[in-house]
Amino acid sequence: MLISDKPNPLFENVATQMMEANWVKDYIYEEGSGYRFRWSPPGLERAFLLQEAIRQNELLSEREAVRFTRVCRGKEAPAAGEEITAELCAFWLACMDELEIEEPEISTFVQVIDHWQPDRSQMFS
Repeated sequence: MLISDKPNPLFENVATQMMEANWVKDYIYEEGSGYRFRWSPPGLERAFLLQEAIRQNELLSEREAVRFTRVCRGKEAPAAGEEITAELCAFWLACMDELEIEEPEISTFVQVIDHWQPDRSQMFS
């Protein structure tokens, strides 16, 4: 988990959007510990699928996450040899649209999904 000395406005925006869309039930910021999320079942499902997509497509850098989103939106051509399925793009964009994630927040969203990994045991609680 990434630790921050103070709350980050971009993380607050993304967390609020995730709460409003019922991806998380609630979240807190703890000084010295960072953000903690209590995921909803739909949020857990999406987070696991997104986490796999993020890692398989190497989207952890801000540049790559934004480029991937632009490719899915048809605003940029895929890199030579890059294969992105229509199904993956549709899922990715549905998540971005549901949460109203704008380009400046894409990297933050990817960090939330990658670093604040939900505990799989939550799926059964």
